[in-house]
Amino acid sequence: MYGDPNIDLGVETMWKPLTVLAAATLLVIPRGDVVAQPSELNTCVTRQDPDCGPDPTDVYDSCGQRFFREYTGRVAWFPLQYVSPITIEIEGRFSLGAGFPIYVEIVPLTGVPPASFCFDGHPGYVVGIFRGGAQQCGGGWEQFGPVPLDAYVQLGGLYALQLTGFSTLDQVHSPAIDCVHVFTGNAAPSAVLQRSWAKVRVLYK
Repeated sequence: MYGDPNIDLGVETMWKPLTVLAAATLLVIPRGDVVAQPSELNTCVTRQDPDCGPDPTDVYDSCGQRFFREYTGRVAWFPLQYVSPITIEIEGRFSLGAGFPIYVEIVPLTGVPPASFCFDGHPGYVVGIFRGGAQQCGGGWEQFGPVPLDAYVQLGGLYALQLTGFSTLDQVHSPAIDCVHVFTGNAAPSAVLQRSWAKVRVLYK
């Protein structure tokens, strides 16, 4: 993961290893090499697993009467095609144990065979920090963008959207999530809490 590795998260604990887990624990859906790839994403992890990632922990929101999922390590959706600046939306459920954020990352797929992506543990460029939605019935949304990816991906090139979560042995963890959206420049994002891309960039100067 690129960016400042010394960000103070305000918690001093023993970390779990944050490498991609062994192949036997990963969920992989090979998509093959085709010319046309989707440029947008509309998915929910409680309905469909990410293209790869570790086994999640289900979190039940009794107030909203629905589930969210916590992940330790990297989860990813790919391949996505870069056609214009993107807006990313993440729905999550903050809880008292959520002492870490989730890093929202872009991983260029140039020279990366799709079938091996999940097993190689590719780092990503951080384009957002998801703090956890809201501690409320049904959770809440945060929005990042529009984010230009020209510094990482050529126009028409392929990339993966990757989320990196954390946890410790004493039950401090990143927020649980459910739905994830990626919109291109001309799409109409939902009316959710927006995190300015300019504010994110300040963290890494």
